[in-house]
Amino acid sequence: MIKKIYTPSKPIIFVGEMTEGLDAFEIVLGMTDFFRKEGYKTVTLTEKPYHSLLNINSIPDFIRHHDMDENNKVYAFNQLVKQLEEKENPNIIIVQLPGALMRFNDKLTAGFGIIPYLISLAVQAECMVVSTFYDTMNPAFYETLSERFEHQLGVGINALCISNVFIDVPDSMENNSFSYLRVEQEKVDKEVFELNQNSEIPNLKICVNV
Repeated sequence: MIKKIYTPSKPIIFVGEMTEGLDAFEIVLGMTDFFRKEGYKTVTLTEKPYHSLLNINSIPDFIRHHDMDENNKVYAFNQLVKQLEEKENPNIIIVQLPGALMRFNDKLTAGFGIIPYLISLAVQAECMVVSTFYDTMNPAFYETLSERFEHQLGVGINALCISNVFIDVPDSMENNSFSYLRVEQEKVDKEVFELNQNSEIPNLKICVNV
């Protein structure tokens, strides 16, 4: 039997992270709560196994398993979204993209952004929210990055959430895993405000990840 990709009829929002641990889950919860309070029925998919408590859905483990090939992962995730859409009939579907959106450098590869790419092959998003770290608060950088994601994931960056942490590069390189240092929230708030006042990038909003 020939497999066919299902095209959801409801808009899909991706939420991704430049590196893991930048509070994408909290952003997803906040967005879900906001839309539901506004009266929109929302289906939310996240890696966190809290679905029974928060009325959200967990992304199955197959997305990270090596015993299923990438081709079947794409079809399986697509069918999962199809089943949820038919069962719940939502207004909006929110998907947290597991893992980092791209590699950080040649040593801190962060999974090369493979899982977000596979999910983008399974379903097409209407827009994407990206959580990033404090020390890359450069609108021009994200304009270029948005164009890259447009080609890579089929959707650019529509909103940024700036976290109050930055990567401790020496420690991360030494331990081969990401570690972070915190920045005072007031400092982040001030710079985010200035960026919002001065940014000329269209469709790019900068918010604070608290």
